[in-house]
Amino acid sequence: MLSAISGSGKTHKAVNTRILRQLGAAAALAAILASCGPPQPPSRIGGRVFGVECKPVTLEMQHGETQNIQLADVGGEGKVTGFKVGTVRGDGFIQVSQPAPNNTGWSNLPGAIQVKSLVVDGPTRTVTYYVEILLGGRQGDRIAGGNIWCQVDVKHVAPPTPTFTPTPTPSITPTPTPPVKVSSECKVDIQHGGQEDIRFELPEGFRYWVSRIIGDGKLSVYYIRNGIRVESDAVDGPTRIETYYINLIGGTQEGTSIAGGNIWCQVSVHHVAPTPTPTPTPEYIVTGPPSVITDDNFRVSYTGPLEVPTGGTLAATFEVLTPEGGPAKGELTVTLWASDSDPLARHATEALDPQGKVTVQFEIGDYPDGTILKLLFSHGGKVYELADLTVTP
Repeated sequence: MLSAISGSGKTHKAVNTRILRQLGAAAALAAILASCGPPQPPSRIGGRVFGVECKPVTLEMQHGETQNIQLADVGGEGKVTGFKVGTVRGDGFIQVSQPAPNNTGWSNLPGAIQVKSLVVDGPTRTVTYYVEILLGGRQGDRIAGGNIWCQVDVKHVAPPTPTFTPTPTPSITPTPTPPVKVSSECKVDIQHGGQEDIRFELPEGFRYWVSRIIGDGKLSVYYIRNGIRVESDAVDGPTRIETYYINLIGGTQEGTSIAGGNIWCQVSVHHVAPTPTPTPTPEYIVTGPPSVITDDNFRVSYTGPLEVPTGGTLAATFEVLTPEGGPAKGELTVTLWASDSDPLARHATEALDPQGKVTVQFEIGDYPDGTILKLLFSHGGKVYELADLTVTP
């Protein structure tokens, strides 16, 4: 026998394998699918049991939400004092919980059960669940009990169809339309960012002005004596030629007679893509031990290993030079720690030898692998950080 269970209502249906063999594969699949479906509703939903009601009787909620169903003895009968979540019929995609149950699983009335939708998906539909609430109580030597069913409708909505933003078409600056005629004597070529003067042979008393400039707006025009000065306002790539047309209007007056006209000039600006400046490869790289120059120009160098074994010993070697470059004299006070609160920190003071060198022995604590220890020294009342040492196994 094959058995199919529908939802959490524990409704069992059986399909005889001998019948399946007779119906064939298609009929067998149809029979199994027929055994699955929406949960069977109880004989009664809501109502009042020993004065207790579901509020609301049918809880309507959106997928993914969490809401409550209140339970209270609205009838004031006082026959039941506790409640407990019983059976939940449906597809299993809600979570039902009750507040602060005691050690037997009962909660006190009045109270509420919490319903949480566990999935957010399409298609658009309403999924129904039936929640059984067990009721119980005791008055003197009498025990009362029963159950009440509440309904939950979860509304699922299909996710909106994503809207795709079209890729914008790059804006192209149109090539300006040339005027009817450009004077052959009024054409100039300049480099981007450059300037050029255009001069005219003008009769005495002739006046002129710029009437119009056709182009992308990145050309400035200034008045000069007997001419104009044009200047490119942009220095950029890609390599191209931007063309501008300048309309000049002029005229003169003799007595009551006025004579005038206009002329078109053309300016071609050559743009060139900038050539990146290569970063020069250094001929050599200076390397050496970690060192620090103090405020009074003493150089203190650490010449020991940069890795130290945990729980081992470090022979830390140093060299101290005077501002003139000779070996220093005196003592060197050094500290090795992971931080200023490190309980395993080590401190030592040793005298410099005639070459300004000294070796300081440190017992390394049991630090974890990879711990960074800082090596510091003090000089002239100031502490300097000299090197970072890594703890190895």
